[in-house]
Amino acid sequence: MKRANDQLMSLCAALTLDTDVFWEVVEAPQPFEFTLASLPSAEHPSLAHCVKDNWEVRELAPSGFAAATVGKMHADPEVVELVSACYHARAIEATSPSLAAVIYVSVVEAIGARFVPLSKCECCEKCDRYVGYARQFRQALKLALPAGDAKRLGKLYNKRSKTAHEGALHGTEFCLRERTNSFTQDPADYFLYQEVWHVRAAAGRLLRLMVEDRLPTPVSSDHNVE
Repeated sequence: MKRANDQLMSLCAALTLDTDVFWEVVEAPQPFEFTLASLPSAEHPSLAHCVKDNWEVRELAPSGFAAATVGKMHADPEVVELVSACYHARAIEATSPSLAAVIYVSVVEAIGARFVPLSKCECCEKCDRYVGYARQFRQALKLALPAGDAKRLGKLYNKRSKTAHEGALHGTEFCLRERTNSFTQDPADYFLYQEVWHVRAAAGRLLRLMVEDRLPTPVSSDHNVE
């Protein structure tokens, strides 16, 4: 059963990455002797939000990239971690955009760490820490976005740090939604639409490069960091 669960979750994560539409598990795998396997009907409650009269299946048709992603996940533990992280971020994005942003930034940063080395801190002779995590994030963005967009989105690292270290929320997690003035810019909406969605797209493009082995050559790391 564990293998079936892992395979199903890997497939949904790969399909979500491929189509940019969240693929959710409607029903967990069951032992064959319990019940015959079947696909949920269009009347299943969990599908109510996506059943439409003009539904176009081709809009969600996955490409060969989804299969390639699953294959890569079986072969590379790092790909499993990063694709799974993006999938989970997508699952919580609507209700917890700040935490989703932390995950997306971490995925981009982890990919940047493959080809952007850290630097030893020079604050004093006794310091044994390494710095440059934000640089890894910002350099990786340049592989996925135009220069202007990468520079703008690079500032998101500061918000990520405030969430991770101070518990700051930048979205609508603790807000009662109300009718907003269309002539003013709502910071929470800007955070979701212009930052979270964009860093998600960047993370997806970088993962695509990773699956297709088109990232820069990894650098060796001979130091331990916390």
